[in-house]
Amino acid sequence: MKKGFTLVETVIGLAVLALVVYGLSVFIVKGIEAWQLLRERNILQIESRIAMSRMLDQVRGIPSTLEVTTMNSSAFSFYDHSGVSHTIRLGNGGTYYYLDLDGYSLSDNLTSDGLSFTYRNAAGNSAATAAELRSIRIALKLSKGGEHFELQSACRLRAP
Repeated sequence: MKKGFTLVETVIGLAVLALVVYGLSVFIVKGIEAWQLLRERNILQIESRIAMSRMLDQVRGIPSTLEVTTMNSSAFSFYDHSGVSHTIRLGNGGTYYYLDLDGYSLSDNLTSDGLSFTYRNAAGNSAATAAELRSIRIALKLSKGGEHFELQSACRLRAP
């Protein structure tokens, strides 16, 4: 008596094996997609935190509100202790937006409304002039690979 598999058993076995392989491949592909999504999110978080930290360090170093030269919703310019001019603004690279600090790009993943400044006076109301400026709120919006990240921070100026 010969032992072996019939054609029907072999076909059924291959069909079951194909289903198992398909299930495993879907699991692996979804895992890779999730990893890529988390990677993009982490890149945006790190990039935005570094950019925010650099901007806040510059803003905290303003010696006096008299040194502020531009304060609008998308740009902020001032002079530091050494008399060097600094500008923080949203740049347009044609197909992308970037965060520009003194000509250096801190991030190239900003959205079209990715940088905004809000200026407050001592009472917490909107500051109209540099003389009444006491605090600045900076908001960043970044986007990469379908992932979006927003970060806001504020700082009080050291000198009135």
